[in-house]
Amino acid sequence: MNITKKHGEIMSFRKIKPTKTNLMNLQERLHFANQGREFLDYKRQELILEIKKRWTSYLETREEFSRIFKKSLKALNGVYMKFSKSSMVLLSQVMKGQRSVSVKVHQVKDVGVKIPKIRHEQVIRNQLPSYAHSSSPVELDRLIDEILPEFISIMLQHAEKEDIMLKFAHNFKNLNRRMNSLKFIIIPELEQQIKRIKTLLEEYERENFVRFKKTKDMIERKYDA
Repeated sequence: MNITKKHGEIMSFRKIKPTKTNLMNLQERLHFANQGREFLDYKRQELILEIKKRWTSYLETREEFSRIFKKSLKALNGVYMKFSKSSMVLLSQVMKGQRSVSVKVHQVKDVGVKIPKIRHEQVIRNQLPSYAHSSSPVELDRLIDEILPEFISIMLQHAEKEDIMLKFAHNFKNLNRRMNSLKFIIIPELEQQIKRIKTLLEEYERENFVRFKKTKDMIERKYDA
């Protein structure tokens, strides 16, 4: 049963007839709703612990990505100053067939949340450069052989951890919404309906008691006469 029903569906409880069977059904729903709230609270606490555990590592990776990103831009700018932009564009087109990155993403579950695991491999099909060392700056070798491979690796690590944190945050938001629905709408409405039916049943019992007593008194007076 979906414990996070819409408010309109819960409001329909007001139409329930005040019978003992319906009272027992509502009490069972209330018990189930309370169990659901406890379970969601447990999942939320578990999620909070997981976020705290991963938070420092995420910040470190973000800082590392920022560092390598700035380093890459600085190196690229240095190459532009010694190597024309048109030559760089042509070189990048040629190197597409020599260097590539193979990326594989699969999903795993952690604390009930599907998170990504990214694996990558940088493939070099030709060890020889696509340019002449004599006519190219030293910065170009450093950019291609050192900085860019490191940039790709750190970028994918950061992407994985950031996506994990976003999924945890989204799941945490959903848990909070469902808990608030239970705490402030469903459970109070169930408690109100249970109280109403109990009150009506008690009134019926008192009325029946008074009616039976009057009937008994009438029968006794009739036979006494």
